[in-house]
Amino acid sequence: MAQFGERGERVAELEIELCVLAELQAATAKLSAEAGDVLSVLRSEKSVLMV
Repeated sequence: MAQFGERGERVAELEIELCVLAELQAATAKLSAEAGDVLSVLRSEKSVLMV
């Protein structure tokens, strides 16, 4: 019987971890997109200065 309680607790822990990982993945994707935008701006600025 205790085994089922432990499994339930572990399932709850895994669900929390999955939620946290999903949030981190979303934040990483957002930061990656922002970094890409910054790189584009810097490349454009460099091109203008090289002319």
